[in-house]
Amino acid sequence: MVTTGLIVRLTAKAGKVDELAAFLRDALPLVQDEPDTSAWFAVAIGGASFAIIDAFPDEQGRQAALRAYVAADSAPCASPTRSP
Repeated sequence: MVTTGLIVRLTAKAGKVDELAAFLRDALPLVQDEPDTSAWFAVAIGGASFAIIDAFPDEQGRQAALRAYVAADSAPCASPTRSP
């Protein structure tokens, strides 16, 4: 059963929209190997904006994904879009 999730908004850096789109497409096989990810979607919102939507069975799976996103925070093609 899914009990928690994440929505991570990303903004492609200047000139990196295609690179970010490819990165997200190529990430699917890696995500499919994550035992705690029940569902995962990469969405092109428009322009340079993208989002990753994940669902997890519990908080432990969610925290594992958050650690992975923090590790990828310095990706050369995107910046997380932070909200207040």
